[in-house]
Amino acid sequence: MRWPVTGWEKDEPRLPEEDALGLVLYDAAPNPFNPTTTLSFDLPAQETVSLRVFDLQGRLIKTLIHAEVLAQGRHEAVWSGRDEAGRQVASGTYFYRIEAGRYSETKRAVLIKGVSPCCGCVLAARRRIAKRSGF
Repeated sequence: MRWPVTGWEKDEPRLPEEDALGLVLYDAAPNPFNPTTTLSFDLPAQETVSLRVFDLQGRLIKTLIHAEVLAQGRHEAVWSGRDEAGRQVASGTYFYRIEAGRYSETKRAVLIKGVSPCCGCVLAARRRIAKRSGF
């Protein structure tokens, strides 16, 4: 079976996360992660941006960018798996949310402690955490 190709304009691919203004929030890389992950986004124009990390209960864990005016282009923030007080957070699923002007989007990142990111057991740990989190 072949799936139809959609979202193409003038021979240029359009990402699913891209809104009408062209703001794009990328998936965390790496994901799952240990000990850090990079959160990247593209701004189509200068904008006031906030980027925050929340736990499954919606509690604020870490503010990576707080109401900063950023220029057009690609931006990155690195989250080290630590909260506002600098404490290492537990393994599990976390959400990162960008707010830029009227635009906002939330994505998910999974922190797995106690295993090497190149180890084959990462996939098994990821499945256990996802099952516990209901994903």
